[in-house]
Amino acid sequence: MQSSSDITSGTHGASGSLSAALKDQLASITPQPSRIWVAYSGGVDSAALLHAVAQLHLQANRCAQPFSIGICHVAHGLYHHASDQAITASQHYQCPLVIANLQVTALPGQSLEEAARKARYQAFTRWMQPGDCLLLAHHQDDQAETLLGRILRGNAASGGMPVSRPLGEGILLRPWLNCPKGYILAYAQEHQLTWSEDPSNQNTRFHRNYVRLEVMPALKAYNPHVVAHLAYSAQVMAEQSGLLAMLALSDAGGGWTTQLSLLRLRELLRARQANLLRAWVTAQGAPLPTTAAVSDFLAQCNAAEVKAGVELHWQSFAITRYQDSLHWRDVAAERVAREKGFVGGWDRTPKVLADGTMLTMERVQALAMCLNLAITPQDTLRIDYRVEGERLSWQGKERRLKSLLQDWGVLPWKRNVACLYCNDRLVAVLCPQAEVRLLGMGRSTYSIEYA
Repeated sequence: MQSSSDITSGTHGASGSLSAALKDQLASITPQPSRIWVAYSGGVDSAALLHAVAQLHLQANRCAQPFSIGICHVAHGLYHHASDQAITASQHYQCPLVIANLQVTALPGQSLEEAARKARYQAFTRWMQPGDCLLLAHHQDDQAETLLGRILRGNAASGGMPVSRPLGEGILLRPWLNCPKGYILAYAQEHQLTWSEDPSNQNTRFHRNYVRLEVMPALKAYNPHVVAHLAYSAQVMAEQSGLLAMLALSDAGGGWTTQLSLLRLRELLRARQANLLRAWVTAQGAPLPTTAAVSDFLAQCNAAEVKAGVELHWQSFAITRYQDSLHWRDVAAERVAREKGFVGGWDRTPKVLADGTMLTMERVQALAMCLNLAITPQDTLRIDYRVEGERLSWQGKERRLKSLLQDWGVLPWKRNVACLYCNDRLVAVLCPQAEVRLLGMGRSTYSIEYA
């Protein structure tokens, strides 16, 4: 545990500057938030921000502009003492506390830092309700480190962190992003705050720690103003990135889905193609692939004859070309869904399939009636994934299941569909494309609802 007495401050007016920045940034939000959450880690930055918000809360209540405050804390299982501090802070400021206890596991090609960050923001997103504003204590030094870290990883196109952005049903705000770290330390001294440092922050095995502890000190020795310069560059790059994002959205047709028209992409100049692809990836909430990987993928897409199977793979994501479209894929999510999807002998109780739909006996009976099948209580039902070479009776003809799935427009990587077997005989394919076609064959009285 550290206290402000451990710090020697030479920063004049830090308290006023930080308070003013907090007020100004909150005032810029329209409509004004009714509840303000502070992301609290137990470190000096979040401790100072929580104190400043609590002070503003008292002033706002006196000025008939009330809002409620609360604390958000994410426990990654890496530093257990921080949760105790969050509880203590909640009691001290007499405000609500929400804690997410997460077990972070990095996916193949993903760092533990990135996995923890993704899990953290997913938790924040779940908590946000209409009228909520989440405050993060990132400061100017954090912004400089973020930009430098992205430059070293080769994905600095978006610049640094934005001051604000939508988050779930609320908004995320970094009110001190343009304020130096020294201001926060001085604020902590002035108000005699206490905090503790996560020991993992000293581990240079983590990319951000290495940048902060090894790279930045050398740059500061070379140029004492490097933090301000990097932060300014990050801000300008972020503004330019916002304009490029607007251009990309226009090039995409005005909205983002999990598909991108290959024909529309090929009409653009190469630079706009790369911009569109990067913006599309960002809209899916994924990290950017390397510039070299994007360049190679676009070269294949622009070839005179675009071959089937053209794909861009990175980390746990993929972009796959199929016919005249590019398709977004979360490969890790596909694998998890398949592992969790129900297969095996079916006791006729509701089960969730790999595609996320709910299997119910009502759904099966609707299919059976359309197929003129009689399923009795004595019949043995089984759900399993299709095997190569299987055939199915369709519209009075025996057809290869693979060909039927192609005709129904099932994407190649989704064709390992769940099938219904009655007494070990394949009787139905349990995928929406098949069932919608079947139920539309003159039998409009039957319907299927998907969970």
